[in-house]
Amino acid sequence: MTAETDQILYTIKRMVRQALHDVEMDKQRYESERMERQAQLDTEAEELKAGITKMQAEIDEAIKKTKHYPSSSIIVALIACFGSIVVALIAAATFWLRNPL
Repeated sequence: MTAETDQILYTIKRMVRQALHDVEMDKQRYESERMERQAQLDTEAEELKAGITKMQAEIDEAIKKTKHYPSSSIIVALIACFGSIVVALIAAATFWLRNPL
């Protein structure tokens, strides 16, 4: 082999080593980013679980209060029905005013 061939082989080996090193570094960076993202997702999941638990407790408390005060639940239901009727009447009046017979 000539010195030129040795130099070419050395350059190729160096390039292959560099490529392998780059691939390994990319692999480590990807793994690190994946682990960070997984930790972030786990944290978000825990926060959501805590929020759901809190909301469930609030719902349970509201149900207990409603059981203790059934008259207030009837009043709330009546207000909701009345509000629905008012909204329906407003919608009908608006439709009638825009589209007279």
